Amino acid sequence: MLTVLPDTFEKVFFDVEQIQAAFADAAGRVAGLTSEFSATLTVDEDLPTARMAVVSLDPVAFRAEGGALENTRVPRTFGHDAATAHFTRLLLEYMDRTNPDFGAPPLGETIELGPRIAWDVSLFGRASALGCRVHKPKYLYNFRNRWGFTDAADAAFEALFSAGPTTWAAMQELCAPLVTD
Repeated sequence: MLTVLPDTFEKVFFDVEQIQAAFADAAGRVAGLTSEFSATLTVDEDLPTARMAVVSLDPVAFRAEGGALENTRVPRTFGHDAATAHFTRLLLEYMDRTNPDFGAPPLGETIELGPRIAWDVSLFGRASALGCRVHKPKYLYNFRNRWGFTDAADAAFEALFSAGPTTWAAMQELCAPLVTD
């Protein structure tokens, strides 16, 4: 179950039922979530950017900027496919964070941009493998901007996007040789 805040929107043309349907679609794709899983989502409709974050693990709470739920071809309207991909990414991050074997940094700890981008590549790659529509070139470009426009960076990207490393440490090890000044 997903509780959405606010329960009505004034600046975007979203409704709670659409958001809950996309969340249910995402939850159905992620293995390991129980039928009792519940979360709260706070949507900032003032921001057209697409950031989403896990803000609490107990109780489970997420934050989203309006652009993460938007149909990119019709601004200010809800986009089920985009929202489902972003929710799947959030739920996979939640699963990583609650899996001690993954070894994610504690919630609230600042994650440097490079490792954050690498984790996002892994999360969106896994979302793509679960059937979500993900624009892979967008994440490749973000990855290259941080880790370099090199064959080694492209190989690391492909490994991350294809869900190669399955722990935080393995992701860091994969990207370590790419670090440049």
